Amino acid sequence: AATADVTRQALISEISDNTPFDVMVVEPADEVASYPVGSTPVSVTVEDVWGNQRTKSILAVVQDFENPTAECLPDISVPASNSSGARANWGALSVSDNTDPRGSSLRIEASHQSGDVFAQGDTTVTLTVFDASNNSFECSFKVQVSALGSSASAADNDSTSTIGAGA
Repeated sequence: AATADVTRQALISEISDNTPFDVMVVEPADEVASYPVGSTPVSVTVEDVWGNQRTKSILAVVQDFENPTAECLPDISVPASNSSGARANWGALSVSDNTDPRGSSLRIEASHQSGDVFAQGDTTVTLTVFDASNNSFECSFKVQVSALGSSASAADNDSTSTIGAGA
């Protein structure tokens, strides 16, 4: 899961003292702490030069602005099986995100689905991957359906393309 490093000084930005002197952070003891994406309550204790302490509960808010990633699928060529075109199949899209490296919680929207029937000619398939923070990654590939009765190479007769482990 993604985290962000936050310094003690950043945590005390809302805590002030009634003197012109700086305050020192007593708790948390670590100079830098990691917090997960979302809101995490943190208790911060500061001390002024006279030893007066003040504790305040604040929220460390970490936002995810990083787009997920995906390995785009290659173009697919299939021969038309009838006048309607041909059915084209492809494997799962290999996806990842900084908050979900395996991609199990990512949402994928597609302009077309694997197994759809495509008309003769070229059709662009657009895939958009969204993470929990609604950051997105978009890629596309073409499905080329050759004319009914035209000769196609052996490579063009394979209507299934599988890329990556998928999610």
